[in-house]
Amino acid sequence: MPTARNFARFRFLRIFVAVLCLGFGPFLADAAPCVITDGTSVTLSAACEIGAGTYNPTRLVITNSAVITVQANTATGASVLINTDAFVLDAGASLNGVGQGYPCWTGPGLGAKGPQSGGGGGHGGYGGAASDSAAVGGVAYGNTLQPVAIGSGGGGEQGSLCSTYNWCDGGRGGAAIRIFSPAGSVNISGSILMEGVAGTSRSLGCSTTAYGGSGSGGSVWISAASFSGNGRISVAGGNGLGLGGSGAGGRMALYYTTSSWTGTLSARGGYGGNQNGAPGTIFMKNNTDSTTLLLVDNEGNALVSRPAFLLSDPDTSAIPVSFSFTKMVMRNRGDLFLPYVAWSLTTSDLSGDTTTTLSTTGSTDLSGCVTLMTVSTTVNAGGLLTLPYNVVYRATNLAVYGNLARVRNITLELAGSANLYGTGSTYGLAAGLYVFDDSLTVKDTATFLVDPRTTTGQMNVTFRGAVTASNTAGITVYAAQGGGGTQFFCSSFTMTHTSTFAVVGHLTTGTGVSVYVDNNATTALGTVITGEGGGYGGRAGPGVGPNGFYGASGGGHGGPGGIGQGASTTGIAYGNVFRPVALGSGGGGNVHANCGTINANTGGSGGAALRVVVGGTFSHSGTIDMDGTIGTSVGPSCTYTWAGGGGSGGSVWIDTGVWTGTGLVTASGGAGRPTTMVAAAGGSGGGSGGRIAVYYNSSTYSGTILAQGGGGSAMEYGGRGTIYLYDKSASFSHTIYLYDKSASFSHLMVNGGGLQTNTYWTDAGGVSLSRPAWILNDPVNGATTPQSFTFSRITLLNYGDVLLPYALWDMTVQSVDGDQTGVLFTIGTTDLTPCGSVLPMSVYVYPTGTFVLAPVMDVRGVYVAVHGTLSGAQQNLTISQTTGKMWLFGDGKTLGAPVSQYNFGGSLTVSQGILLIDPRSATAMPAGTWVTFAGPALVQTAGQIQIFASQTNGTVFSSGNFTLNSGSSVTIGGNTATATGQSVTMVVAGAMTTATGTTITGNGQGFGGRTGVGNGPNGFYGASGGGHGGPGGIGQGASTTGIAYGNTFRPTSLGSGGGGNIHSN
Repeated sequence: MPTARNFARFRFLRIFVAVLCLGFGPFLADAAPCVITDGTSVTLSAACEIGAGTYNPTRLVITNSAVITVQANTATGASVLINTDAFVLDAGASLNGVGQGYPCWTGPGLGAKGPQSGGGGGHGGYGGAASDSAAVGGVAYGNTLQPVAIGSGGGGEQGSLCSTYNWCDGGRGGAAIRIFSPAGSVNISGSILMEGVAGTSRSLGCSTTAYGGSGSGGSVWISAASFSGNGRISVAGGNGLGLGGSGAGGRMALYYTTSSWTGTLSARGGYGGNQNGAPGTIFMKNNTDSTTLLLVDNEGNALVSRPAFLLSDPDTSAIPVSFSFTKMVMRNRGDLFLPYVAWSLTTSDLSGDTTTTLSTTGSTDLSGCVTLMTVSTTVNAGGLLTLPYNVVYRATNLAVYGNLARVRNITLELAGSANLYGTGSTYGLAAGLYVFDDSLTVKDTATFLVDPRTTTGQMNVTFRGAVTASNTAGITVYAAQGGGGTQFFCSSFTMTHTSTFAVVGHLTTGTGVSVYVDNNATTALGTVITGEGGGYGGRAGPGVGPNGFYGASGGGHGGPGGIGQGASTTGIAYGNVFRPVALGSGGGGNVHANCGTINANTGGSGGAALRVVVGGTFSHSGTIDMDGTIGTSVGPSCTYTWAGGGGSGGSVWIDTGVWTGTGLVTASGGAGRPTTMVAAAGGSGGGSGGRIAVYYNSSTYSGTILAQGGGGSAMEYGGRGTIYLYDKSASFSHTIYLYDKSASFSHLMVNGGGLQTNTYWTDAGGVSLSRPAWILNDPVNGATTPQSFTFSRITLLNYGDVLLPYALWDMTVQSVDGDQTGVLFTIGTTDLTPCGSVLPMSVYVYPTGTFVLAPVMDVRGVYVAVHGTLSGAQQNLTISQTTGKMWLFGDGKTLGAPVSQYNFGGSLTVSQGILLIDPRSATAMPAGTWVTFAGPALVQTAGQIQIFASQTNGTVFSSGNFTLNSGSSVTIGGNTATATGQSVTMVVAGAMTTATGTTITGNGQGFGGRTGVGNGPNGFYGASGGGHGGPGGIGQGASTTGIAYGNTFRPTSLGSGGGGNIHSN
């Protein structure tokens, strides 16, 4: 016979089994059923249970703090429906459906299960995901306007972390209740709670704890002629636990004719655990005027959660569904999603607290709303978002992946933002095309983004009004893969304060960003247009720097990159001087097997490419920065560090009517980095400068333009870039303007920025060479296709060097200027005839090159090194100042003469400078070397002529009169490549004068020790002297001496060297 004690034990066991199987929560398994008789007035004053089904009392009152458990049928999904003329829930009393919905792993929105955690149940939105990747949150379901669904259970755990198990620790969902009194009254002063409950945890026995997902909230649907009370109605999701996901909120709908309700409503998602659950939906309708309100309120959950779904039955994309709300309120991170393309949403009053986002895959019409958007909006691919003509996003965001309609003017304030993606467009246009009939204003800390990176097509954004950025606002534009990059159009463009405009190139096609301004553009002091590092990344690009063992080489662009320590080559030059559109290339990385294998992508990134076309005045006093970035260093498992090469500068192409301002334009290379290694300190190479071109009708610009190579390393600096300035002096041609070769003035400038290459290489003639900027044009095909260039002016400053790189190319320059630090290298033909008589830069002529000088030329403080063909200077050649030098090498010549023969029709003056005649490195000269001046030669004021004999037939120097004034000198050097040697002959057609204090010397310039016709024999202690006019003196320990040789009457032989010493002690 059961005693009271045994009954208590049985009751505890019953509850324990229920909790173990179905999840924790207020599961009152043995409460008495509520007695509700249809057609009668019923008062419930003690705890009882209402099972799923329909109840029809004339009046139902719940009082005396009674807790009425609302149950659901989890087999059929059925809920509780109460039809009554009057319903009263007194203060302190409650309808409690908490955890009375679907148990774990069940329900239409059940949370998935994973080895150690379960996802939260879904309902009004998705449940929160668990930490296990497979344990995703449950899906959204139910009806926003007519909610009847019960909440779903959270996921449990299954797996074999310690042993095989299949635990059902997910929390249960909430129940559902409908209270219908369409002609009567409903007063809720107590609580209606249809909430999900949290999952539970358990130890798996191997120092691991498993966590179930939490259940989702259920549903509440109330319809009344009079709705009143100050209680609480909640369909909240269960809070997450540990690694489990939180449950989503449920759904609530309130229909009334009149309302004095002052209570609280909640459909928040659960929070905590691995991820918050989505909020649910609260719908209210006034039956008198049919005004409707949709409320999505996640009650300030600190972490970002998933959105509520706007759904209807049947939940299918195949059947169009239209939602129209008089007012929508979204707050406290309560996001909302319209999920299907065929569905639509309309409201004329949308408000929020700037923490929420309305996302649409269907058609959402907000055109009737106020200008200020206090809710962020996202239109997904396939969706349509219609906005007011004028819209302000103040601390909210607009994201466009689909279609955008009606909006003309966009203002972004505070931390507001607008993001236009390549999959989207304005209505009626192809993907990637946006046209707005008015303006864009970006201010405060707001941002505007153009981002086609996920697409392969075009990207054009047009504002037919003004574009203005102010304060610390930022505009960022990524280049499109197709259509030649991204194109940005506007009527006028203004940047003030410290606002920024960032451009980033497309790395697949190498495209950049173009900005077209119909009228005027202004960039104020402090503003920055930046593409620094926005080109190719490390180890990428057409001029990529090769990898190195210790220090990699820099990327090339306007010139070659600097070579790095341990690298054998460097990044090549490419791009177009006149139409620069190429991205900068990345520096090389590091490869090494010492101290642990290293294969690190440490190269700096290249600069981006920007084109700006302005129809009126471009007033630029800010900064345009398309620089490459510095390489990074890596330290392996030992004490040494290795470094990546610097990225090369990108491109800037400006085309404007009037060019003015005091700003900075730079496309310089990124610096290299020093390294440390076993043998010695070294470094990576710097990136080369990029390319800049500026076209204008008139200019008062007084700012700075730089395309210098990157420095900063113990190895080579990067090569120079190019700066091309072109005065169109003609009417402006909008958007399609390239450049007009018939216009009046073009200016090529190379500014090395004062960075002299710190590691030179030296040619066979002993001339130190740098890595210059290359003059290139598209298409290159330089080896087979002739091209001609004409520059009104070339300026080389601060070690700015430039190269004409192909033998079939020719270049004519009208004027040159510089600071004597730059070098013009020519492999083709360079004509400086119109440039006047003084060279402001050095010139290096390669063997295939031709250099054309003016008839009268002064090489003053610079050098001219000739391995190729020299033309001009036929009236007078002057070499002046202490650093003025002319090198005539054996593989060069003057125009029309054989190789190694130089014929000048005029005079020579060497004043402080040096004329070097040096055929020593050339061998194919059967006639020898001849240097002829038809006029007189004058050497004065410490001037020098140095003449070395060629290997075959020696060297002949001839002139009219020859005068050597006090302090000046001539140095003669013999050629000892053959057994008999070759000498120098000076032929003077007129008078030869050598003043007091002058020297003509060949001391020590004959055969070296132990060589020559009369070389002295070696000796044990003292060797013998060389012979020539007579025998040399015999040395101690030597048995013979150097023999006599030569011609008494025509002496042309070189002197012989003395003997050396041999000894065995």
